[in-house]
Amino acid sequence: VEPFFRTLDAFCPFDRFREMLLKPQNFTNAPEKIFESAVAWLLSLAGFNTIYLGANTKSTKINFDVLRKNDKYQIGSADIIAYDENRKLLLADCDIGGINEQKIEKLVDARDHIKGLCNCGELEIVPVLFSPKIFEEASKNKAVAIVDGSVISNILEEIAKGDRESARSKISVNSRW
Repeated sequence: VEPFFRTLDAFCPFDRFREMLLKPQNFTNAPEKIFESAVAWLLSLAGFNTIYLGANTKSTKINFDVLRKNDKYQIGSADIIAYDENRKLLLADCDIGGINEQKIEKLVDARDHIKGLCNCGELEIVPVLFSPKIFEEASKNKAVAIVDGSVISNILEEIAKGDRESARSKISVNSRW
């Protein structure tokens, strides 16, 4: 983790990265996109292979974060796809507001559709909602894993210690998926 983390720190100092994750509202220009990008970086630092589906949407005018059937009917959505070596596939959505039940439903629908498309075997497909807010009890027993501000802080601490496995394990806490 150290060379990867240090390289990111050279481009984006750790305090700024932490602010992007925990206080994206402090950024006046597109705080939602700032948060999404920071979550993609966080997942990479935790050892996931990531694809940020919201990248370059302004320049390409194409949205990849909506899962559609036959280019028409919307099935679900996700901002980030993250993969952990034949063990786990995360479908992550980011929201700087509260727990959004509509986003949760879209994540679950996306997971169910992806499961139907491929023979996943032992691969877990986990829908995850990331938010900088702290939800405590409100995040328990949801149909998706909720990674709130307190969990993000814990993940950052584990990454700073170089413990990627522990950082990844924090993502599925308090969910019933």
